[in-house]
Amino acid sequence: MNFEVLMHCLIPKTGIVLAVFKKDDSDKWSDVYKKSILATDYTSYALTLSCKQKFDEKTKEFTRHAVPEIWSRNLTLSQDVMDTLVNVVSGYDIDPSTIQKIDHTNCK
Repeated sequence: MNFEVLMHCLIPKTGIVLAVFKKDDSDKWSDVYKKSILATDYTSYALTLSCKQKFDEKTKEFTRHAVPEIWSRNLTLSQDVMDTLVNVVSGYDIDPSTIQKIDHTNCK
């Protein structure tokens, strides 16, 4: 499944942007997410977090929908780097199992 993403810089000269997503087979855009860079080495990877705040009217509780993503210039990252990035995600009280693994088998 592919997505179209539109982003707008929220604060100039920072890694904080607003983003919306749309599946290729849909005409509907997502709600607005705040997207931040949590970690990067500037040469091989970046860890980003897209987050949308939610309010449940029935329970009167605030929650969030958080989407962590690891972007890499290579098809794989070392286990040490992955362990570090998983620890960063965990530090934001996000279950690291929510990090999507992408099959790069057919990438060129």
